[in-house]
Amino acid sequence: MTLSAKYTTWIILLIVVGLMLCIMSLEKTPVAYPQFRRFKSYHVAVDHFSPTLHNVAVPMHRIFLNKKHNGIKEHVLLTKTSSDLNTGVLDWKKQMTSKTYKGIHILATGRSGSSFLGQILANSGRVFYMFEPGRLLDKYGNRPNIQNSYEQLHRYVNMITSMYHCRFENMEVYLNALMKLSYENQIDQIPELAGLGLDVCNTKKHAGRSHNGCSPITSELMTKICKNKEFIVIKTIRISDIMNLTQLVNDNEVDFKIIHLIRDPRGMILSKLKAWFIDVKTKMKVEHRHVFDVQDLSPGMYSALDHWCKVWIKDASIGQQMVSKYMTVRYEDISMMPLMSTREIYDKLGLGEVSEHVVNWLNEHTRESRGDEYSVSRNSKLNAEKWRRDMTYMLAKRIQELEKCGKFLDRFGYIKVKRPQDLTNASLSFSGKKYQHNEYN
Repeated sequence: MTLSAKYTTWIILLIVVGLMLCIMSLEKTPVAYPQFRRFKSYHVAVDHFSPTLHNVAVPMHRIFLNKKHNGIKEHVLLTKTSSDLNTGVLDWKKQMTSKTYKGIHILATGRSGSSFLGQILANSGRVFYMFEPGRLLDKYGNRPNIQNSYEQLHRYVNMITSMYHCRFENMEVYLNALMKLSYENQIDQIPELAGLGLDVCNTKKHAGRSHNGCSPITSELMTKICKNKEFIVIKTIRISDIMNLTQLVNDNEVDFKIIHLIRDPRGMILSKLKAWFIDVKTKMKVEHRHVFDVQDLSPGMYSALDHWCKVWIKDASIGQQMVSKYMTVRYEDISMMPLMSTREIYDKLGLGEVSEHVVNWLNEHTRESRGDEYSVSRNSKLNAEKWRRDMTYMLAKRIQELEKCGKFLDRFGYIKVKRPQDLTNASLSFSGKKYQHNEYN
């Protein structure tokens, strides 16, 4: 063999060994989906946050991924943006142990029973509960409503994110609005504020005076009482897209969970008609009828209802990929089995045993209907399917025939009305069996 032939053989051998080492290295690289194989690193828990307000923008091409590390399932967002890839992979043990706040978010829409569910959680002594902060922004913020402006939605999510870190600086509009609520005897919407020097606002002798005479609600006070609780719970109906909560799902400082409240669209739309559409109720009174019919919903209302069914399906599909972060709850299950459902919710959210105080509250607020349409005191078992007595068969049928609402009813175990006489058949339930979900595996 010539000298040149020997060199050629060694060169070929070195090339083969090098290729084999490259292949072995690639096999150890974590691969989620084929389209990401060309990347060498994957950034999990994507966003890093400043100590002030956070950014809400999340690239829509990020996908949910369930990964296992040392036998532990964890939900992450996987992204292929260059900024994410340059940061490398976050240490898993650090990610799992760096949580300092426990946040629970009630994701719901109007007239879905979210106030009732919020109060169930608020009555736990371990919870700092905030009722719909966006309501005060819309009322006193002098800006477009949150649901009509992406910019305002951006601000709202930033504000909520800071609240889950017990940070209330730069929230003058919100804190001043709380002062007005306290003067209007509505401070119980944040129970922890009651009795902290704010009772002066709730006496008749101060009627007609400026709310500035009340004890101040400061950022320092809110931070103090927030940090004194183990869980931070926020109920909102102004965030419909679960993707707007992804920055919290991936926040290393917050052990964040979403409780997604859904409701039978037949019951939800009836509740909306009664609470919000005075013109429809006036028309029915003139016509001497007490049951809602097909013509009482405009084409736009049917379209909006079908949109909500679509949103609920999408949010549930995404949420159920968030291992340990998400659970679906049906309003009907809470209404028909309040104590059983509350125990299940408390257990899965980590709130522990249901206290005697919570049991007494449930007994008081689920046996008798009191107050107006916004009251949380209901005969809950009757209220769950009250819609069947307040709408015609043709209206129920029309809702069931909406494309997305029909799919929604089937997916979440609701029963469709097949005959007019079924509505008055007390032996039938249209809520079906209790919805069984496999979240929190």
